[in-house]
Amino acid sequence: MSVMQILNRTGERDPLLLLRSESEKGDPAYCLSTNGKNWGKPKKIKIKKTPDLHGAECFLTPDRKQLMVSLAIEGGRGGRDLYLCRALGEGKFDAPINLGDVNSEADETSPFLADDGTLYFASNRKDSKGKNDIYAAAKVMGNPFRWDSVANMGDKINTAFDETHFTISSYERAYFSREAADGNADIYQAALGYEEQSDMAKIAGKTLDKNSGLPLAAIVAAETVEGQWVNMTDNNPATGEFVLEVPKNEKYNVYCVVGNKRSKIVSIDLTSK
Repeated sequence: MSVMQILNRTGERDPLLLLRSESEKGDPAYCLSTNGKNWGKPKKIKIKKTPDLHGAECFLTPDRKQLMVSLAIEGGRGGRDLYLCRALGEGKFDAPINLGDVNSEADETSPFLADDGTLYFASNRKDSKGKNDIYAAAKVMGNPFRWDSVANMGDKINTAFDETHFTISSYERAYFSREAADGNADIYQAALGYEEQSDMAKIAGKTLDKNSGLPLAAIVAAETVEGQWVNMTDNNPATGEFVLEVPKNEKYNVYCVVGNKRSKIVSIDLTSK
């Protein structure tokens, strides 16, 4: 099996390895490390109404609440489509929800969800430069299951060979796999160089224990004052710091979730005065 993703320890959550089977008949699996050194035995991932996960490629969100997965199942748009599944606990996930217009009649594989909500994936659709290219799709605020504005990442990333498994590190660099002339694959890196989004604002802060003043590992979320979900992010558990992007010129209720407990709401007004 090969490693698709590594999630470090967050709060009370043990480190996790997400694994992909190299066999056409193998299912994706995960391993946990309770001591931070040794990994337990692989356990198969199970998705409701989806018994066949052979060859599936997955991405688990840092909060471990959602699984993005590439599947070739009935009802898709053709080839492998990208789906989103809600976590039910212990490697089990709810029935997959198709990501709609992100998908095409070709294959969509190797999903990666960035901290700003951008979805990156590989596809061999008609406008690719040869084989699989890397594409990006923008998150639609207020809808946890929708991305749009799918765009090919262009000549700086894509070539006539296969480009897959695009991943962003915490150091403003991206890494991806590119097919070599001999049929093998090499790992490449690229500087991100994102332009600032003028229609977005950043809410920054820290989550600290009110008694000890120590940082708390938490999920920070924002809703409109009408209760519509907007965005969420994981903080840095070592420092408690977080940065949450939201559209400008709105009023928000911001709160954090630690374990199963939700904090008091903090109201933030970003409307023009």
